[in-house]
Amino acid sequence: MSTFLSFPSRRRLSGAPLLGLASALFALSACSDKTTEPASSVSSIAVTPRVTDLRIGATQQLAASAFDVAGGAVSGKNFVWSSAEPTIATVSATGLVTVLKAGSTSIFASVDNVSGFAAIVGSSPISTVSIVPLSGVLPPGQSVQLVYSTTDATGGLILGRPFTFTSSAPSVVTVSNTGLLTGVAAGTATVSLVTEGKTATVNVTVAPLAPVATVALTPIASTAATGSTVQLTATLRAADGTLITGRTVAFTTSAATVATVSATGLVTVLTPGSVTITATSEGKTATATINQLVSGTSIVVAGPVNSTYNFFILVPSDARALNVTLRGAAGQDPDLNVFAPGAAAATCVSEVDGPNETCNITANVVPGLWRISILGFTTYANVTLTATVTTP
Repeated sequence: MSTFLSFPSRRRLSGAPLLGLASALFALSACSDKTTEPASSVSSIAVTPRVTDLRIGATQQLAASAFDVAGGAVSGKNFVWSSAEPTIATVSATGLVTVLKAGSTSIFASVDNVSGFAAIVGSSPISTVSIVPLSGVLPPGQSVQLVYSTTDATGGLILGRPFTFTSSAPSVVTVSNTGLLTGVAAGTATVSLVTEGKTATVNVTVAPLAPVATVALTPIASTAATGSTVQLTATLRAADGTLITGRTVAFTTSAATVATVSATGLVTVLTPGSVTITATSEGKTATATINQLVSGTSIVVAGPVNSTYNFFILVPSDARALNVTLRGAAGQDPDLNVFAPGAAAATCVSEVDGPNETCNITANVVPGLWRISILGFTTYANVTLTATVTTP
């Protein structure tokens, strides 16, 4: 007979701890389903304003903002403030900067091992301010820029400070916030510049400009070879002889094929011959001549076939005769025509064979600028031109 042992109570008892284990595992599983959001990490810090220029003793409140890697704002951060050069500028725990001396430094805001900074420039206070006095008068309707400067106690130039300009009589002269004066009506006014408690003034007289009474050109006569230049200078004066500057002067040439003239009076000689340059300002004129012939003085001329070159000589009112000659070597044939002032037809024509031509004028020798034309019947060179005026 066989005996069987059974443990029903053990089977029943073992169920309780298994149920407890399952409950625990379920609880752990339930806990693992809950996700905890990690705190956003700071990637960058911005400090504003980024750059500040302050006088010694002045203060500036800075602000800091934190951002994550995606550029989103991170709030709730307490920043630690510090100065790279505390001897130049200090910063409080709340970001208030105080400038102690001239120089530059960086102010840092830090949190979570990340920093941002702003630049602080300490500048000396303005010690002096000055305005360059105006020369002459300011015409109504015209403008002029004031020239002014500011310096510190050591004489060093200070830039970038705000200014205030005022005019004591805006009906006479106005002034912009950059120091541009504009004349309004005749009179006088004082223009003031104020900055950091320092003041400078300048007196301004508004009046119509004196008209140009005379124009003079120098040199009044000159000689220049083909291809060379001559610089002319125009001098303007008022009726009382006062020198006038800043007016417009127009230059013109009597023969652009002989010589040109620039807007500044630079004459460029293109071909042989004489030319008159005229300077005009406000209806007043002056003239200068280039390569004008001098009585009794010879010049050497040359030219190609079919060329025409004009030379001039001034004949005075008491002249009795004008003698013009061409002299050169054989084998060439320039011709000679001489014209009285303003005349279209030649007073004398000399067209003999060879280079030796002569015009001797003794009748109707009127005063003025006589024109002497050399025509190249052939190519010629090293030919001497002489014009002589005979006076009592």
